[in-house]
Amino acid sequence: MYFLLLLAGMVAFIFLLYKFILGYSQKTVSRLVEKKHRAAEVILNTGIAPHKWGEKGLTRVLNRSLSKFIVVWKLERIISYFQHTPLVEDEDTRELLLSKLRKIRDDWKRKEWKEIYPY
Repeated sequence: MYFLLLLAGMVAFIFLLYKFILGYSQKTVSRLVEKKHRAAEVILNTGIAPHKWGEKGLTRVLNRSLSKFIVVWKLERIISYFQHTPLVEDEDTRELLLSKLRKIRDDWKRKEWKEIYPY
């Protein structure tokens, strides 16, 4: 009798743990996707790096060429994300989005740090 109660308790605990982990991972992935889309929106609308990309002391601690390298690398990651994500309306939209992001990336490689991150 006690064995069945213990077994039922363990099954309930494992089920609740599974639901918690599943919910937490979905929330985490959702936040990551949202951050990428928001960053892309800022970049496409303004042509400069999002302010949040430098909030953690990137611009104060590192030299400007290394900071520029990191920001261009982050843009490369966003380009790579949009090449493969199914969250784009259609292939024409994907190509338009990617061409604009690639043009901005090429512009950033030629620009000075303060033009990319003027905050």
